[in-house]
Amino acid sequence: MRRTAFKSAKPCACAHEHAPCTAPGSEWLGDALAVGNVVVFEWDRRTRVSRRSANAAEILGFAPDNGQEAERFLARIHPHDRAQFIAKLRRLRPDQPHFSLTFRFVRPDGRQIWLEETARGEFDGDGRILSLRGSSRDVSTSKRVEEHQRLLIAELDHRLKNVVARVSAVAKATSQGSSSVSEYVDLLDRRLQSLADAHALLQRHRFQGIDIADLVRWQLAPYAVCGNTTVSGPKVILPPEAAEALALVLHELVTNAAKYGALQVQDGRVLVTWELRSPAACRLSWREFGGHGSPGSNRVGYGLTLIRELVGYELGGAVNFEFGDDGAHCAIDMPLKQAGRLQNH
Repeated sequence: MRRTAFKSAKPCACAHEHAPCTAPGSEWLGDALAVGNVVVFEWDRRTRVSRRSANAAEILGFAPDNGQEAERFLARIHPHDRAQFIAKLRRLRPDQPHFSLTFRFVRPDGRQIWLEETARGEFDGDGRILSLRGSSRDVSTSKRVEEHQRLLIAELDHRLKNVVARVSAVAKATSQGSSSVSEYVDLLDRRLQSLADAHALLQRHRFQGIDIADLVRWQLAPYAVCGNTTVSGPKVILPPEAAEALALVLHELVTNAAKYGALQVQDGRVLVTWELRSPAACRLSWREFGGHGSPGSNRVGYGLTLIRELVGYELGGAVNFEFGDDGAHCAIDMPLKQAGRLQNH
């Protein structure tokens, strides 16, 4: 087999002793290897020693010496990747002399990196491997980016499935509570818009969660005039799914108040508060004052059913309704572990 490609340049001292190299062009080559996070190596089957370029000390963490036994390198390949690495080596033969593999490598200091190794074997006349020459490139940064993208895609897929399921449930329930097509379209449009509003608010916060206060004020904003609404409570951050569920709950409460309760009259007032009932539980209270009596409509019936389902199944809590002469009183108990987390500022 021809070996002129590798033998055309005699290995310099840096490949054997990890010492500064003075051969012509070696400084330029060293800079190129450093910039590319690449280590070049040669493994000799007869001596079972691997010699690597000087920057192996920086990338692989090997102390500078005259060479590394192949077993020492192999032992530092992650246990989950080692068998595949060995299998790749064993499949090398004269008609298939190349291999390429990405694997995890544990440095002597304990830090794990990802290496992309490409090599070519040289064989004797009987097909036995004599040496292996190639390069190992540190691709840890690109692997971290790849993993981050994978997690983002998985999270997006999870959220999309939840949104589709929620929209389907809302559409089905809205059809059951509507007396005409036009009413169905109007109710569904409003409820989907409530979800869209919650999504827009989540986007503003980079999907890291929403403070209950921000969500309540957002839903009340179209009706909040002349101090007719009061919002008060500690800072509790709701995760995306809980925020979307509570957005629908608040939408139903606001809609009912605007049609039948305190928000339909000039002197009506809505008080929304929440407090910690325990370190792991929060109670949100909705109270209306100055309305014109309790609602008695089938339209409201579905709203209450939807609220109970959202609180029970999606927030993992419980809800209690009371209807007084001036409007609705609603108490929602939510476990903080499932619905959100308390912020101490």
